[in-house]
Parts: sequence; C-alpha cells; structure tokens
Amino acid sequence: MIFQKNNEVKGNAGTDGSFFGLRSDERDFFSKNKISRILDSSEALGSIVFIVCILALIRIWISASPGADVYFYPPFRFINTLFAARDYIFLGFIGLYIGIRLLRVVEEATVVRRELSLRTNALSDRFDEIDGKQKKIDEKDRQANFFLQALDTAQKQIVDQSNELINERRVTTALMRELDKFTLAVDNASDQIVFSNASGEIIYANKMTERNTGYALPDIIGIKPGKLWGGHMSISYYQNMWNIIKNKKEVFIGEFLNTRKNGEKYNADVRISPVLDTKGDIQFYVAIERDITRAKEIERVKDEFVSLVSHQLRTPLTGMRWLIELLSREKKGLSKKSVDYVNSMDISTQKMIYLVDEFLNISRMELGKAYAVVPTEINITALIKEVCSEQKIYAKPNHIDIVFNQVKSAPIYIMADADKMKQVFTNLINNAVKYSKVDGTVEVGFMVEKDKVIFGVADSGIGVPEKDKELLFSKFYRASNAMSVDPHGSGLGLYIVKAIVEAHKGTISFESEVGKGTKFFFTMPL
Repeated sequence: MIFQKNNEVKGNAGTDGSFFGLRSDERDFFSKNKISRILDSSEALGSIVFIVCILALIRIWISASPGADVYFYPPFRFINTLFAARDYIFLGFIGLYIGIRLLRVVEEATVVRRELSLRTNALSDRFDEIDGKQKKIDEKDRQANFFLQALDTAQKQIVDQSNELINERRVTTALMRELDKFTLAVDNASDQIVFSNASGEIIYANKMTERNTGYALPDIIGIKPGKLWGGHMSISYYQNMWNIIKNKKEVFIGEFLNTRKNGEKYNADVRISPVLDTKGDIQFYVAIERDITRAKEIERVKDEFVSLVSHQLRTPLTGMRWLIELLSREKKGLSKKSVDYVNSMDISTQKMIYLVDEFLNISRMELGKAYAVVPTEINITALIKEVCSEQKIYAKPNHIDIVFNQVKSAPIYIMADADKMKQVFTNLINNAVKYSKVDGTVEVGFMVEKDKVIFGVADSGIGVPEKDKELLFSKFYRASNAMSVDPHGSGLGLYIVKAIVEAHKGTISFESEVGKGTKFFFTMPL
C-alpha cells in the first residue's frame, strides 16, 4: 500500500521473530549460552583467587602472633615456600590471568566486532532496502499527488467546459432564433437575394428568386447564376465584376441582362458584396438583385419624350432668337424702352435655348449616347475669353465683373471636344454670375502642372451649405439657398459639367463656404 499508519511499521519485525531480518537464535553475543560460559570462567578464576587470598591471610595472622613461627609447621612449609617466591608467583599469576582475560576479551571483542560488522552490513543493506522502498513510496506518493493535481485540474477544466458548453448552447439557441428571424426576413424580401460560396456556386436563395427567375431552390443549389439566368453580358464586364469582388474585395454595383426560365429577358440592378472572415478571407458572396425592366422602360419613354419635346421646342426658339436679333439691329426706330424689352427678350430666349440644350444633353446621356467626345486640338485660352465675353451680358444687370486671370500670354492648347468644353465653362461661369452678390467678381483662370491643366472658376456669392455638398453634382439637385435666389433653375448644369469632364478623363471638385463664395476646380489632360 502507498499510505500506511505509523504504528504498522513499528520495529519492522519479521514474521520469524527477527529484527531487521536477523533471527533471535543468530544473535550469539546476546544468547544465554555465551553469557553462561563467560560467567563460569570468571567464577573458576575467582575461586582460585579467593583460596589464595585466604591462605595469605592465615599466614599473616600466624606471623603476627607473638612467638609464633609459622615456618616450622609442616602444613605451612609449602605456603612458606610459596610466600618466599610469592611476588614472582603472584606477578606471574596476575600476568597469566590478565593475559588469559585479555585473550578472552580480544576473542570476544573480535567475535563481537565480526558479528557487529555482519549485523551492521545487514542493517546497512536493510536500511538501503528500506531507503529504496521509501524512495519508491515517495515516488509513488509524488505520482499520486501529480495525478491528484492533474485530476483536480481536469475536473476544473471539465467544469469550465461544461459551463462554456452551456453558454454556447444558450448563444446557439439565441442565434437559431435570430437565424429564423433572418431567414423569415430574407424569404419575404421584395428583392431577389442569393448567397454563393467563394467559387460563385449558389448555396441559398430566397423565395423572390424563384418568383423572379422561375427556378426552384432545389434546382439551383450548387450551380452558378451565370449558367442559369445570367451570362448575357460581355466577357470584360464579368471580368471587371470578379476583379472587384474577388481581388479588391469590394462591393460591385451594376446592371445585368438576364433570362427567366421561360426565356423572357429582363434587366436587373445588382449589388454583389463579398463577406469576409476575421482574417480577411472571402467566406461567401451576397447578391441582391432587383428587376428594373419596367423602370428602364419608363425611363426610356421619358427620355424619348424629353428629346422629342426638346427638338420641337428648339425649332421655334431658334426662330424667335433670329427675329430678336433682327429687331436688335433696327434700334433706330425703337424707343429706349423698346430696346430694353428687346434685350430682355434676347436674354430670355437664350436662357430657354440653353435650357432646351441641357435637356437634349441629358436625354442623350440617359440613352447612352451622350458625351462621346471628339477631341481636337483647341486653343483653350481663346475659348475661355469667348465664354467670358458671352456671359458679360448676364453679369451686367448686377454689375458683376468677370475677370480672366491669364497666367501666360502664350495660348495653351489641349486635346478636347471644343463644343463640350465651351459648355463646361459656360455652365460654371453662368452659375457663378447667377449666385454672386451685386457688385461682385467672378474669376476664371488655369495653371499648367506636369501632364495636366487645372482650371478654376471662383465667385464671392452665397456659397453651398454643408448638407448640400455631397449631392451638388446630382441630376436635378439644387442647393437649398440657391432655390431662393433663382427658383427657375433646372439643376442640370453641374451634372452636365461633371459628365463632360469625366468623359475627357478629368476630375472635378469644389470648395465652398456659406456667404463667402465657391471655387470650382477641374483638371484636363494635356
């Protein structure tokens, strides 16, 4: 046993009566026979010494009696002889006795030493054996303590794991409830929602997918959408899509031409988002698709209507402008008031023609035809001067100066579409004049920087509120304070400017502060 009570090992006595493995009959030094022999020898020697002492005392007593002569008594003659040589005999006897005793003691000591040596060796071996057993007991005790600690640790870990499992079960249960809610929400969404794995194969789709495409969920699991209802766009279009969602790991927004199961084609507005794990690896994709076929048809009809109406309006407006110009030339027969009326009519007609032109441009843009630029080498310096001169007629009523800050006297040439660049400067300068304060100034300038030209148009007008800045280039959008200045604006000018600049591979931006004016900057490649 590993653990024992102290009283169970007291004496370490063996079953044969031995002490530390020695039997009682082997302990001769402590046996009765050995003691008896020693006592017998001592008793015999003591008797002899006693007799000799008695005789010596008798002789001394007789010698001490007055007139007594012990030498003449026959019994004492031998004694006298002995006493004559008593000293030598006594010394010899004493030496013999001592020698015998020493020999006996040495013999006994040798035996005792040998027996003690044997017992010592036996005891040492026994102690070594006991020490070895004790070490084994200690090792087993250490192992037992280690196992007890390990068992205690394992028990704690089991308790902790049990608690974790309980918590995970609670979390899982909560997640399952949330998943049920999520599934219910996804299945009842009005848009088509498709989940695909990292390879693009469908792993789940909501009910709207079946209603929209005609394919049931079991029929599309494990198949790529391009093999079912997609695959009608160009290869480069799909390559760009995969580059965005797989390599850049960004959201792709675009339109697709798809086919339903019955062969009917439809247009879809699609947003595909990659879902990443904590390491940034793609786990799956979520595609949200909306059928925009009807919306595109309505948009197309609207654009055709705008285009038709714009063309129909432009014809009479052109005639009106021609008649007004004729009246302007015949100022001799007109009163000053009539001349002012003619000038007002001219300005209004130009505004109407400008507005119709904007609608025509927007119509072309929506139909996918707009701003296919035809670049030619143009003198941009001369073009800016021409536009500034034309816009002075609008600036004159409010006494607004249009200043062209020409950095270089030599003209600058760029590759661009002349008509469209003229429209960009016309829109920006016209806006600057329109929203400038009375007696204000509009500055126009440019600077050459490496492989591009940076143009700027600045005014000291009403500025753009912070909340309107993000949507300033949107179609039909107008800043809140701009509508109070000019209620009749179309909200198309800046939208067209941005489209033209980007068609020339340029960029446009602005800086503005309410009450302190606005600065527009755009770049054009050289």
